Amino acid sequence: MAEGLPQFVQRRRPAWEELGALVDGLERGHLPVADLQKLDRLYRRAASDLAHANTFFAGSDAAAYLNQLCARAYAAIYRRRGPEESALKRFFLHDFPTTFVEERRYFWAALLLFTSGALVGTVAALFEPHALDALIPATLRDSIDRGTLWTDEALSATSPLVLGTRIVTNNAAVALSEFALGLTAGLGTASLLFFNGLHLGAVLTLCFQARMDLGLGLLSFVAAHGFVEIAAILVAGQAGLVVGASLVAPGELSRADALRVRGRRALTLALGTLPMLAVVGLVEGFVSPGRLFPPAMKLALGLSLLALLVTWVVRFGVPTVPAKR
Repeated sequence: MAEGLPQFVQRRRPAWEELGALVDGLERGHLPVADLQKLDRLYRRAASDLAHANTFFAGSDAAAYLNQLCARAYAAIYRRRGPEESALKRFFLHDFPTTFVEERRYFWAALLLFTSGALVGTVAALFEPHALDALIPATLRDSIDRGTLWTDEALSATSPLVLGTRIVTNNAAVALSEFALGLTAGLGTASLLFFNGLHLGAVLTLCFQARMDLGLGLLSFVAAHGFVEIAAILVAGQAGLVVGASLVAPGELSRADALRVRGRRALTLALGTLPMLAVVGLVEGFVSPGRLFPPAMKLALGLSLLALLVTWVVRFGVPTVPAKR
């Protein structure tokens, strides 16, 4: 009788785990010389297992896991070591965009959660505004009631550089929280995405309800940085949902194996948001507040940054493993 997929995974998993540990050591530069021969032998066996899985279990989680494991092992064994800049270049020109494309289904899920929250926030602000009292800070409510933008007040109280630094720190904390909350089986990540959208929809609607020019002023404020900021929040949410999926639906792998493999990919996505948020912080600190830059110029800058982001992902995001999980 032909061996089934569960039996194949159970029989070969110890060797795969041992290979993964050796690759980790080699990537850190701490692998003893005595283990190099074992690494080579295990890699060749894993490559044979990959061929077997692609033949008899194509499209399975085991095949995807072996594909990633063999790719890591090959790179660790045969890739010529270059300066640190080459690793950084590889991250931005391959690792992040490719991982984004391969895990794109979770980006669309994050977008759905965020837009659902924005829709609920809009409806609540229109029909039950007092239900938002616990969500919207009193200082922000007071600013809306006075017909003033709190963003202008923030700029008048501090320098653009300090403001931008605070914004980067806050946004990075939100992004990393979305990633880390994936460990709650994705529920924490989903909640954070929903409530971020809820907050945005509610505040924007309340501003337009108070005064038309106040709502337009808020749109003018977010035009330069908002597109990329929301994209970064969604990618961080994508990372958290990838982690959650590894715990909820590990497939043929154990949850520990699935979390290790998918967690590495999710971390790539989360780290990729940090340069986006750095750019957003500078724009939000120097360009978005005040009236130095006209709304049309802010919108042109925001759309240009979004176009650069989309071009980056589309140009370099070439899938190397099946998107199906």
